[in-house]
This record gives sequence, structure tokens and C-alpha cells, in this order.
Amino acid sequence: MGSKRNAPPRERLTVENLILRGVPYEYVEGTLEDYVQDGDIKVFFERYLNHLHDMYEDRINLCLYGANGTGKTFLASLIVKEAYRLRYTSYMTTLANLIDVTFKPNKTEEDWQIIKTIKEADFLVLDEVGKETFNKNLSNVNLLEETLRNAVKTRQVIIICTNSHLDDLYKKYGASIKSLIEGSYAKLEFEDEDYRGVVLKKKRALSILAGDED
Repeated sequence: MGSKRNAPPRERLTVENLILRGVPYEYVEGTLEDYVQDGDIKVFFERYLNHLHDMYEDRINLCLYGANGTGKTFLASLIVKEAYRLRYTSYMTTLANLIDVTFKPNKTEEDWQIIKTIKEADFLVLDEVGKETFNKNLSNVNLLEETLRNAVKTRQVIIICTNSHLDDLYKKYGASIKSLIEGSYAKLEFEDEDYRGVVLKKKRALSILAGDED
């Protein structure tokens, strides 16, 4: 690991390579210009993406929290893509998927490789935190804490995405997680209404179904 300031950026990002890094297919071609809301959040991400080397070197973690459908996952995917373009290792996964692969009883070689990739990624997105199943032994809480603490040791940058508000998140995960996030994460609240419908309406094929292109 280390800054890639002097490494030549990748000129081409293939669909296959981005999907291997966990980027959802529908976000592979997305750019910041596609984010439908203008304002402080868009400016914040423009600065983060344009200064990714600084974000890595100073280990600027993010906690994106708030309403459903407001672009948290989309914006986090842009970080994964830009990090990969600049030769950093990056990966995007849900916390539920991390739990599944970690506690899978008979792991394949591919499972072990995924675990290694998650642990060693320079930039790691943990999506849908709080949507996983909570069990009696709180294995999900313990794994999240272990992941966040491991990031401190390895200088990994983590981007957390959650639909929970922070108070609710801290109630679910406890004081240790609260301390780690409060002490090491820049927090961004997403308060706008769900705009998935707005994005859907922009798809050209819908106009075909509506008969607008006959």
C-alpha cells in the first residue's frame, strides 16, 4: 500500500474489472454529473474525487447516512472507480455479503480471495450497514468492529453507507463502533427525497413503452 501519485492513471476502465470490484452494473458508466442533486454534497464529492491522493494519504474515511434512494451507494461507487483508475486497490461490498463470506463454513478459493481483497483494499466501501441480520451473539457487530479496527492498522480508507441515522446506528452497534466512527470519519447526512423515480424516468426505453418515440 502507498500513495500512487507517481503512477500513470489507467486510461480505460472495463466493465468486467469494475464489476469485479463490486461496482453495481448500473453504476459502471456513471459520473458525478449524473448525480441528480446539486449542492453541498455534490461539491464535497467533487473535491474528494479530485484530491483522492490526499484523501488516501490523510486517511479520510466517510460515513454516508440518511434517507433511502438519495445516492449514497452511487457516490461511493464513484470513489471505487476513481481509486481503481488511479491504481489504488478498491472494493465495494455490503456488510451482509462480508458476513456471509466470512462465516461461510466451507470456503472456496474464491471466497478466501474475496476476504483477502476486502482486508487489503486501499479504499473499501461497506454498503447497507444496518440492513444485515442481527443475531444473539452479535457476530455482525464484532465483524464490523474488527473491520474498522483493521483499517486503522493497514491505513485502509473506509466508506460506510447506511440508511440509518447516526443515533440509531450507534444504538444498534454500541459504544465501540460509535467511538470509531466519531473519531475517524467525516459524516455526511442525506436528507433529500428518494430520487430513484427521477433516474428511472430518464431512461430512454421508457419513452418507447409510452409510445413517445413512435
